[in-house]
Amino acid sequence: MSRWQSFAVMGIGRLPRLAGVYAIYFDGALVYVGSTSNLSNRFSEHRFRHGYSKCIRTPWADVPESTQITMKFKV
Repeated sequence: MSRWQSFAVMGIGRLPRLAGVYAIYFDGALVYVGSTSNLSNRFSEHRFRHGYSKCIRTPWADVPESTQITMKFKV
């Protein structure tokens, strides 16, 4: 059985091209849980990026730049 691995979203490197379950957190609060057949491809579809008003744009909400966004995954 695999352990959960954690990454800071804005500085994330390569994710494995494996099936797995993942969770997205904003400042430690769980906002999304998903599963996929390929973590690398799926996570690139979420498109976290910096917005115009000192915010980070995510599929779920625009959040202040100071928000710590983390992703945990388990294969």
